[in-house]
Amino acid sequence: MFNFKSFKERINQRIPRNSQVTLNRKQIFIFPTKFGFIYIGMCFVLFIMAMNFENSLVYIMLFWLVSIFVSTMILTWRNLDGLRLRNAGSEPIFASDEATFNITIESLGRAHHSLWLSSKYSNNFVDCQAKASSTTYLFVSETQRGRVRLPRFIVETTYPLGIFRAWSYVDLDQTTLCYPRPLASELQYYSSVDLEDSDYLDSGVSKNRGVDNFDELKNYELGDAVSRIDWKAYAKGHGLLVKTFTEQASKEIWLSEQDFTGNLETRLSQMCYWVLEFSKNNQRFGIILGNDIKIEPNSSDIHTKKCLEALALYRTLND
Repeated sequence: MFNFKSFKERINQRIPRNSQVTLNRKQIFIFPTKFGFIYIGMCFVLFIMAMNFENSLVYIMLFWLVSIFVSTMILTWRNLDGLRLRNAGSEPIFASDEATFNITIESLGRAHHSLWLSSKYSNNFVDCQAKASSTTYLFVSETQRGRVRLPRFIVETTYPLGIFRAWSYVDLDQTTLCYPRPLASELQYYSSVDLEDSDYLDSGVSKNRGVDNFDELKNYELGDAVSRIDWKAYAKGHGLLVKTFTEQASKEIWLSEQDFTGNLETRLSQMCYWVLEFSKNNQRFGIILGNDIKIEPNSSDIHTKKCLEALALYRTLND
């Protein structure tokens, strides 16, 4: 009796999860297609005819067809042999959106024709020219908050005649973050005035970076909001400068998961909505998740991504 679990374990051992896979003889499977079995049946009929009628022309036809059969088997197998597949990254999504996983197919020598990549959710067709690369993608349509993984997929070919099917099972260790889907709600937050006696904020700070009053221009640093770049100064040849603003500490906002209503997913969705709103308005904010996670207030793009990642991974089994 076929043991699927045992087969899956053998596949994992023979073709382990890796961000880059180069297919070789140990990782490629090959078997005749339906058309291939019809071809075999036709050859068998010709063999019986040649034996019964002792006809040399039938023997010649039979040997010719058998040679095509064997040659096609080798060509189909070689069409996958030496093919390299690489993880080409993916972009974060929101819950229920379709996740796109990019895959780069690379030829180390000869061309690879008529390749099919297929998974549970999608499939795609691609060709790869000799010593060149091509990028394709696969989708995962069923997504929920946390890390979304592209499952092990099949790369296969029936090139050149469709008599044989060669295939391999590949896992490129591809994941992407799935943020909570934003849900508009009433704003619930702590200001620095509310928390001035707590450990979250330094009560001695009275002036913070914000959006109210222009302060000065400073050199661009990694993580600064692109929307604050002074493009006029850049056009005049003054370099890449960023506008800084000030605001009172009382406008420094803290979003806490416990102050939103609904179940966990609803609360996180509401927080996600306000994280995006504050980021769009360059508002300085921080978030508090439970008793363990606290991200200090900031207004940079990197800070926004950090907050969204925390919301995505908070209390998930695949963290």
